Amino acid sequence: PQPIWAFLSPVNSFLLAVPIAFGASVVTVTVCHALIAALVGGLVVVVARRFMSLPAALAAGAGFAWSVRWLEVSYHVLTEPMAAFSILLIIATAPGVTRSKRAALLCAAATVFGWLTRANIPLLAGAVVVACAWGRPLRDSVRDRRLWTYVAAVVVGMIGLRTAHILATGVRPYAN
Repeated sequence: PQPIWAFLSPVNSFLLAVPIAFGASVVTVTVCHALIAALVGGLVVVVARRFMSLPAALAAGAGFAWSVRWLEVSYHVLTEPMAAFSILLIIATAPGVTRSKRAALLCAAATVFGWLTRANIPLLAGAVVVACAWGRPLRDSVRDRRLWTYVAAVVVGMIGLRTAHILATGVRPYAN
């Protein structure tokens, strides 16, 4: 048998372990999880507002937060709220990748955090690169140091955290 942290995402394990280590009950952890899910539902409005009008952003937030599946997920201590939060963070920070190295590093940190919540979220790194390169000459995109900063930071961050996880727990993340 493998330890439980080989099956759960590292963020989910952390979000369960820390409150319980400080004496929280399972009910308290579940209530905190529901509050995080509600916060993520509200963040949909904030992120959507960057790309659309306020009424459309409110409709997007309401549609997301009141969907049957999201309400179901918010009652269980699962990784979906943190994974949705990381996706929103990647979407919010992606436009800055080609503007500055600091913004590229912020988006890379969001992408690596996303990997800690769900194993398949780093696939969004490819979408971020394509979105940043789209509509620009290929030569400009290939020579853009900010874009390469993003790619390198994602790769180094994932390798570093994977190594740290193996050293700390003895198993690789998502070993199941």
